[in-house]
Amino acid sequence: MVGNQRLRERRCLNENEILDIQDKYGLKISKQKPFLEGMRSNTLFLETNFGKKVIKIYPNNFSYDLIKFQTKVCNYMNSKGVPTPKIFSNTKDCLVTPYQDAHYIIMQHLQGKPPTLDNPKIIPWTFKGLALSLNTLSKFKPKEVYVAPEIDISLTEQLNELKEAIRRRGEGKVDPIVESYQGRLDNICQHVETKLNNLNVSKQLILGDYNSGSLLIKDGEISGILDFDLLHLQHKGYDFMHIFDIFFIDKKSKNLPLEKRVDWVKLKDSMMFYSKFDPEIVDQIYTFPLMHQVLGLRSILDIWGNYYSGRSDRKYFEEKKEFYLPRLEIPTKLGERIIETLNEGYMEASKRF
Repeated sequence: MVGNQRLRERRCLNENEILDIQDKYGLKISKQKPFLEGMRSNTLFLETNFGKKVIKIYPNNFSYDLIKFQTKVCNYMNSKGVPTPKIFSNTKDCLVTPYQDAHYIIMQHLQGKPPTLDNPKIIPWTFKGLALSLNTLSKFKPKEVYVAPEIDISLTEQLNELKEAIRRRGEGKVDPIVESYQGRLDNICQHVETKLNNLNVSKQLILGDYNSGSLLIKDGEISGILDFDLLHLQHKGYDFMHIFDIFFIDKKSKNLPLEKRVDWVKLKDSMMFYSKFDPEIVDQIYTFPLMHQVLGLRSILDIWGNYYSGRSDRKYFEEKKEFYLPRLEIPTKLGERIIETLNEGYMEASKRF
């Protein structure tokens, strides 16, 4: 169970790994199949003497304490009726099992398939699942929070890493887009972090990477909510706005201003579906434009930093280097309209509370 820190190989278990699972869990594996989804972990479907299971092998930069924390959160949500997979203990009554340089968990196999983006129920399903998750997470009060390495870093630290990577690359080898933004990123980071520190809304545990692909649907209902790798403390709007570009931005009209590419009707509908299950969200709607900006800034620093540090190839860099730039500076007009539209959706839903 060996893999790199960011993208694990999708492969079947070898004989020694199968024997380790049999020894630690009493499971005899008769069939296995890797899942293709997911960036960080190698996850496989297992047919065993105790029925269908799933194994998740974490990257080696995910510590034991981090994985243990994530499994406890997942089991807590499961105990509160949220359809997350139950994590099983090994023979030593531990949820996390070390093997060589990595760790793995064995969990419940949930039936269902991820919804397609063209399904007419995609917005109700996605935002119901998000509301149920965030509402439940708001009641989970751990003494200590462990977060993934890529999240456990401030925006300023992330920017400094990018600067150092660019410095090592040398003059004349920096993309014009990156070079044109270098001088402005300091001010943008400082501005965003100051606004974050001045918010008078408490942070809570959020999912961090939630989207429609985090769901399983069976018989028209949510049968599974997956993916807890990026759990961390932040405001609820972070998860909400993570979905913004997926559902509400027209990808074809790239030359238009961002405001003219937004499907404002769908955005309003999303809050109508969400707030049915989490009415208290109204107190945080004013933070949503800032959360969108934070997401864009993190993504840009991550994409540029990975390329100049040699952790990603040029093809991915060229494809994504400008994708998140419109998020960096949310124009006041766009931010105001986001807040206005979400409030309209909340008020519409509140008539039915």
